[in-house]
Amino acid sequence: MVLLRRPRKNDRRTDPFYEFGSFGLTGCHRSNLLHPRNAPRLSGARLAFIQGGNDGARLVCLTPPVTVVMHAGNTRAEVRWDKDDPSARFLRYEDAPVVTAIDDVAAMLEDVNRTTAQGRLASKFRSHTKPLPPAAAQSLVRVHDESLKATKRFAGGYEETLPFLPDIVDKRRKETRDSLLLEAQGRVPAELDELETGGSSKSRRPSGCR
Repeated sequence: MVLLRRPRKNDRRTDPFYEFGSFGLTGCHRSNLLHPRNAPRLSGARLAFIQGGNDGARLVCLTPPVTVVMHAGNTRAEVRWDKDDPSARFLRYEDAPVVTAIDDVAAMLEDVNRTTAQGRLASKFRSHTKPLPPAAAQSLVRVHDESLKATKRFAGGYEETLPFLPDIVDKRRKETRDSLLLEAQGRVPAELDELETGGSSKSRRPSGCR
């Protein structure tokens, strides 16, 4: 499971690039899940992206099996998957399933000393780098498969996977992703100027998912 932080209102929080089947170019989770020591073993795994918000921690995307690409002399990991796989569809936050309502996941949180279900999930998994137990993984997949049956749940853009519409919406995400990829490969770009936004146009560097 990959826990994604809540964005701030003036935050373009770019990663994951669901629509391009890519995660990690901003350095997200570089100290835990995508640490160069841990990332290679993710090949063949499925990643469950969990977005927190006022309406709970929700499963907005469950990738098909991923591959891992190491950049910058094996110091930066990028995870990729087939964006055209039907299971790779990403969901609107408001329509995505609440992870802590899944019995087998909830059972894993019973011994965590936090007052809310979302807090217990964060304590348990924010730095977690191991696969889910089979029963919890199977329940997650089952719930996700059910959610894919209703096309109205599918997000029309990255911003719809967030718990609220941010002030700044990146309208040129392919350019953003390409620039971050060049930076990760040591071929310069990344500073993106005057991006089209949902509000005012501002010059700012893409932010990560942590």
